[in-house]
Amino acid sequence: MINDHSSRQTEASQTEARETEVRQTEVRQTEVRQTEAMTTQTGQPSAGLAPMGVTLALAVIAFCGSLAVFIPLPAAERPLPTVVIMAVIHTVGMPTLFWLMAQGMNRFLGERIASRNALTLGWLLSVVWLLVKMGQYS
Repeated sequence: MINDHSSRQTEASQTEARETEVRQTEVRQTEVRQTEAMTTQTGQPSAGLAPMGVTLALAVIAFCGSLAVFIPLPAAERPLPTVVIMAVIHTVGMPTLFWLMAQGMNRFLGERIASRNALTLGWLLSVVWLLVKMGQYS
């Protein structure tokens, strides 16, 4: 009787393990289908991905704008370390922060945010912030 009870428990645990494995396989297959749906048959990214030209243009504008924001100030008020720090914050810092947030959302919330979109948003907001600063000086 004890062996019969333990064999039932073993069978139940094996059944649960199989069901869990089947569920995990279904989830993986769904993720693969979603990833495949993001690209067209030619291998080109889907329309939901920011164009590379826009991403690179925003990166260049953020870098140039972070240097240009100090031009209206007298030379004594724009020390080199401040200019370098601002360039690093706008060119590297903000986009990296958005990319890290997107990676966290992808991992923990199951979102599907493309890295390029996160970087593009970071540079876009960086450029907007620079334009607001430039508006304050004029």
